[in-house]
Amino acid sequence: MQITKPSSLLTKIAQFGVLVEHIDGGKLYHILCLCCCIIRCRSCNLNQCKVEHASVSGETLKLCTVYSRFKRIFQTGRGDKICKSLFIIVLHLVNPYIEPILVVDRTEITIGKIWVNLLVYGVVCHGVVIPLVW
Repeated sequence: MQITKPSSLLTKIAQFGVLVEHIDGGKLYHILCLCCCIIRCRSCNLNQCKVEHASVSGETLKLCTVYSRFKRIFQTGRGDKICKSLFIIVLHLVNPYIEPILVVDRTEITIGKIWVNLLVYGVVCHGVVIPLVW
């Protein structure tokens, strides 16, 4: 694994560590990488976000490794605290640059043969809805 200098975006938002003291440094690093990837690829789809990881973190990793790291963020049993942290970070990132517009969206997806109904609250940033709470 080759490590180079992290992106300036990742460096800038590392200051949010004081807002999320209930998450350890390694987990926070992966959350911040994911936030940067979401912003860069304009999607919250982890499959699309993994492609941006190298440009955000400076690390050269296999895409399946990055995808697994991103999935583990939400598999800690502390999903509510992690979602709250992401909510705070995203609001702090978009607020100085735009006047955020809060939206509510209801979406149905299938997981196998099961229909799942999601109610999502998000903020619109340059025409992209960033999901905050679901």
